[in-house]
Amino acid sequence: MPEEVEQALANGPILVKIERDEETGEARNREVGVTDNGRVLIVVWTLRRGRYRVVTAFDANRKTRALYGAWLKGDKK
Repeated sequence: MPEEVEQALANGPILVKIERDEETGEARNREVGVTDNGRVLIVVWTLRRGRYRVVTAFDANRKTRALYGAWLKGDKK
C-alpha cells in the first residue's frame, strides 16, 4: 500500500483539513486522493524535518468517494 499512498498524494489530492496533534503540536494534513487504479484514499501526513511522514491512510467511505468524484467533475461546493 505505500505505493498507493504515494500515488494518491501525487495525483492531485484535495486538502480536507489541517489539525494539530495534541501531544506534539505538529500539523496533521488530511487529504483525499486517488490511486492510479481509481482507489480513493484518505491520507493523513505531517512534515517532519523537511520530509513527508504518513501517519495513516485508509479507504474513503462511500460518501467521501461521491464528494470527491463530484469535486473532480467541477462541482466544487
